[in-house]
Amino acid sequence: MFAEEVCMQPKTREVDPIDLFVGCDHRNHPEKNKAASVATYLSKKTAPVLMIHGSNDEMVSIEASRNLYQKMTDMGLTADFYEIEGAGHGTIELRQPDIHKIVTEFFDSVTK
Repeated sequence: MFAEEVCMQPKTREVDPIDLFVGCDHRNHPEKNKAASVATYLSKKTAPVLMIHGSNDEMVSIEASRNLYQKMTDMGLTADFYEIEGAGHGTIELRQPDIHKIVTEFFDSVTK
């Protein structure tokens, strides 16, 4: 799941970021892909998760976030997912008052 979703991203880098993350050519080490995937570690004890993802993220596949969110909700876990149109990975669109409000409301909802 993990490597396939990362590989959906357009190749804009000379070095595959997933290879850097897992420390080897991920295509030859499926066990490393599994170990690197958040989905591998989901359980009924998983803490609530807020995902805010830019539609133009070239670092992390938005499909990976969509799929993780779906898996979490299918398991009955607490998760919220927001897709921010036009935002990239860590770009200014993700640092706006509306985003801060989403974060604050999420934390308020899971800590009460």
